[in-house]
Amino acid sequence: TNAAKLLHNSSQFHHILQLLLTCGNLISGDFNAQMVKGFRTSSIMEMAEFKFPPPSETSLIDVVARAINKHFIDLAKFVENTTIVVKAGRGKF
Repeated sequence: TNAAKLLHNSSQFHHILQLLLTCGNLISGDFNAQMVKGFRTSSIMEMAEFKFPPPSETSLIDVVARAINKHFIDLAKFVENTTIVVKAGRGKF
């Protein structure tokens, strides 16, 4: 599909995935171990459902979204300006 091609070819989307991977590595907490260098796209939903323990209960996606909005404005604009991705994101898979 057009949305899949757009994401596959987008360096900004790759940066978003890298940020997600970095946050996942930080959550693991073992900074002396070898960091994970990648993940299967099929595991994104599992990562998205990860929640920090109470009282926070913030999700990993919340953390990534806040980081993007605060520190990576160009990535936030990418998501906002990519209507085909927004439409695809509303779909139920």
